[in-house]
Amino acid sequence: MSTFSDRLRDARAHRGWTQKELAEISGLTPSAIGNYESGQRIHPSGTALLKLAQVLNVSPVWLGEGDASAVHPAPTPRYPQSSSTDSRWPFRNIDFARYSQLKPQQKRQLEILVAAYIESCGA
Repeated sequence: MSTFSDRLRDARAHRGWTQKELAEISGLTPSAIGNYESGQRIHPSGTALLKLAQVLNVSPVWLGEGDASAVHPAPTPRYPQSSSTDSRWPFRNIDFARYSQLKPQQKRQLEILVAAYIESCGA
């Protein structure tokens, strides 16, 4: 894919997300996503590029320039294993106390991301 617009559209479609969902998850505006995909805005800021690459799980170099593998290797945990003893908390590498500190909008973005992943797995 030769343009940023094409790569962004392809990565978003690969996730099965709408432009609005990508905007919510990335924290960018729906109009920014639409403008990037239509080519009205050719290059995002460095911060926007990093946000998009992170939520789409692609290399920022690939997304911005088209040079590199589109998919990151499996992420390594940023935090030690959860100390939560609640068997209902499904994330071993995310401490529930840290999750509890998120703002409601951040929790909703995380919920959308997890739901999209589960759906993409066919579960």
